Amino acid sequence: MSRAIEAYLDRVLLYAKPRTADRRSEIRRELEGHLLEKVEAYEQAGLPREDAVFEALRDHGDARVVGYRLRPRFPWLDVRTTGTARGVVAIGPRA
Repeated sequence: MSRAIEAYLDRVLLYAKPRTADRRSEIRRELEGHLLEKVEAYEQAGLPREDAVFEALRDHGDARVVGYRLRPRFPWLDVRTTGTARGVVAIGPRA
């Protein structure tokens, strides 16, 4: 596998902060599969390997954004907003 893909996956996992080693390896395998599929598609379209890797990483998105989206959710934090005639009312533990 490409060093660029390895570095990208390391950065994603740095931001994702998975709680267990199993979850970490699961995320890594899934992202790696997606990236390698994209690389293969670009290679079949005629791009050289290096360019295909670059385009796949660019298409996949910023490692920070992807990692933050993979972070565990906080189920105990439920903040909802409801519109009223005079404004917005926040409902939840931090309201």
